[in-house]
Amino acid sequence: MPDGASGAWPGNRSQRRYAASTAPGRSATTPCRSLAGECVGRTVWDTTLVTEDAARISEFAITTPTDTIDAFRADGVVVATPAGSPGYARRVGGPVLAPSPVAVVAPIAPFATNPDHWVVPVDELTLSVERDEATVSLLVDDDRAGTVARGESVTLSESDPIRVAVVAESRPRFA
Repeated sequence: MPDGASGAWPGNRSQRRYAASTAPGRSATTPCRSLAGECVGRTVWDTTLVTEDAARISEFAITTPTDTIDAFRADGVVVATPAGSPGYARRVGGPVLAPSPVAVVAPIAPFATNPDHWVVPVDELTLSVERDEATVSLLVDDDRAGTVARGESVTLSESDPIRVAVVAESRPRFA
């Protein structure tokens, strides 16, 4: 399983948190889980959709309120905040991001041999499962938050900043 927490970098005095929400067949605009109306979670590092069975691909789509970014077949997709970008997203080919309100989107073990990676504004970014050949898990900072069925989506929205303690040994990655 992905390890989003391994991408921590010291020195940031505050990081943005992102709330994930799901809605069947459409983008949700509130941080609530479909049908149950409960919050899925807050992401500090990354949000991941990944097939539970190894080497079983699904089709995922990435959209914003105004554009379809792409659809692709892969074992999963990870969306990492700047704090999480040096972690799992970097291991699957994504860039390391400077602190900002954007996220990196990277396919996990894509079917295509030369996959794209995207840096996009995170607010209202939607991930959806278009076709599933295995159960797809939703991981929020590497904690399982449930499953996402074919036709369901997960929408990320920016939430309030959080404060992060900085120890004397810390140094900023981007100074």
